[in-house]
Formats: sequence, structure tokens, C-alpha cells
Amino acid sequence: MKSIKNMVAKVPTAKPLSEHRPNSAVLTKSSRTSLTSLTKPSSKAAFLPNNANQIKITHKKKIYLTQKRFTSCLLTHVFNKPLLVTTGDCQMSLWDLNSFKIIKTLQIPNFDINHICYLEHTGLILGSSWKEKELRLWSVINNDLKFHSRKPLNFSTSCSVQLAKNDIVCTASLSRELLFWGSRSAKNYFRFKIPHGLEIRVITAVEDKNCIAVGCKDGSVLLVNYRKKQVVQTFALSFKIIIIMDLFPPFMAYNSASSHLFIGSCNSNIEVLKITSQPEIAIKPVSHNIKQQGIRCIYCFDKEKIFVTAHDDQFLRVWNAQKLEIIDTAPAKISQAYCLSLDSKTKTIAVANFQSTSFSLLTY
Repeated sequence: MKSIKNMVAKVPTAKPLSEHRPNSAVLTKSSRTSLTSLTKPSSKAAFLPNNANQIKITHKKKIYLTQKRFTSCLLTHVFNKPLLVTTGDCQMSLWDLNSFKIIKTLQIPNFDINHICYLEHTGLILGSSWKEKELRLWSVINNDLKFHSRKPLNFSTSCSVQLAKNDIVCTASLSRELLFWGSRSAKNYFRFKIPHGLEIRVITAVEDKNCIAVGCKDGSVLLVNYRKKQVVQTFALSFKIIIIMDLFPPFMAYNSASSHLFIGSCNSNIEVLKITSQPEIAIKPVSHNIKQQGIRCIYCFDKEKIFVTAHDDQFLRVWNAQKLEIIDTAPAKISQAYCLSLDSKTKTIAVANFQSTSFSLLTY
């Protein structure tokens, strides 16, 4: 088995708001869930990338789930295919986004999934639980959903991210450990422990810098270089990174086109950090952060300076990642967002309702 170095060298519930569409240019500071734009937005064409200057998100359909209990719903696209996986209420379903119908549903007793992701190199869905010391994988090959395997661990997990250039997965514990392993072989490559006293709450890949960004409970943000196996930079946030009500996890996303790292907790501001590599890797704070309460999740477009946020109201916001300005708002038509997924091939966005009763499908 090749070493990881050789493998990677290539490479409380808020109250719903009014249904009135928010003004993307003028948003008040007093509104609990309004986004405060710190500079006046320019016209869309003035700052959008050339290949994205016609982006427009529109609502396509609201789809009702089969879950009946008041539990959170997670979802993820099967990349490059019109398929979506939803989990909640101890079950997992595979959806056809053309017919808006369920292809198959599996029961998942005694495994309360808190995080899922699609591993595109293997056609597997990876699920983890804060309460269980194992990972579970399901196959979605040939438009079918089947249980695949278990991966035993010696720690409870926070979340996992895939390094997109290969089949390596990084899984974080709720304490201080990162595990790097192969999604095809399930073989562990190495474990990395962050400094003592820190507790991991969220991670994301920063692949153009060969790093994993790690957000810790006390507000520390670490850049871990997985090739050198060392912490190369640290930064202290102005707030703690917490899990609210055992339901709402913190969020972190990296936009490689702008080199901006976005991090926050539900009902808190989003702090924006700039990750530079010249002359060496460094984390720098961005003066214009996003002052926001009520945000649930964030998704960055891979190769464009654009990101999308979902909130505890009925709208998505589309942002310019370079200037941190709102480009557009789009109706999600759900009361409160909980999970956001996007697929650039099918150009669809899915947003799950916190109450696990429905999700909305949007196109762009």
C-alpha cells in the first residue's frame, strides 16, 4: 500500500421569519436573521466570474419526506447524477430527482446519523454518529442503495471529509484526533493528534495548500498539513465553536478560488479567514466578516468565487466570495433550513427542512 505522502503528492430552534423576500441590497442590523452587508453591493456582472455571470437560482419543487418524527434531516447529492440521499428518523432513502420519487429506503436501527458525505471515487455514502464509535458505508452504485460495510473506530466522530484528488478520507474525533484512511481499502494510513486540551468540532479540506482546516471548541482554527503531518498555522476566533442543542453542528467551508475559509456556529457570525501560501502558509483575518444570526449551513462553489448560505428563514443567499457581498436571494420555501447540498454537474441545490418533513430542490 502506498503511503499517504505518495498518494497525495499528486495531487434553541429559532422562530421562522416572514415569508416576504428579503432585499439583497439593504438588510437591517436590527433584524435577527438578516445579513449585514458591510459594503454596498455592485451590479452582478461587475464582480461575478465570467463563467458565472448568468447564475440565477430558482425554486423547482418542494418534496415531502416519509419521516414523521421531529428529527433533523441530512442529505447529500450523488455527484454527477440526478440522485439524492436523505437520512433521518433511523432511515435512509435514495431519491430520483427527475421523477421526484424514492427509489429505495433502508431502515437504520440504533444508528443516529449526524453527518453524511458522498465518496465520489467509490460510489459510497459515508455516515457517522456522535454517539457511536464506528463509521458505516452504503453503496449507491447502479441506482441502488445497499449496506456496504462498517469501519470500527476507538473514538466518537465529529465529521469526515474526502480529499477529492484521491480516495483518502479524513475523519475527526470529538476529542483531538484525525484519522486518515482509504475509502477503497478501509486501511488506516496514519493518525494525527492536535495539541492537548483542544476538542475538534468541525473540519474541511484545503487541498490546494495540502491541509485540513480544523475548528476546535475553544475557537482555535488549525491548519494541519497532511503531507508533512504537522500543524503549520493556528488562529484564534472571537467565539467558541459549539454544537447547539445536540442538533446544530458548527460549519466550515473553503473557497479555493478566493482562498477564503468561512467558519461559524448556528446563530452566530461567520468569521472569514484568508489562507495564503506566499512566502509560507498563513491564516489572516478578513476585516469584513459576515455578521449574521440564524445561518444554518454554507456551501462553496469549487472553482468560482461564489458561495451559498441557508438560514432559519425561507431564503437562500448567494454571495460573492471575494467581496463578501450578496449577489442574490432565492426562495427555499421551507420554514427553517438544516442541511444544504449542491451538485455542479446537474446544477441542482437541495435544502432540507429542520423538522424532517420536506426538502426543496432548486436549480441554477
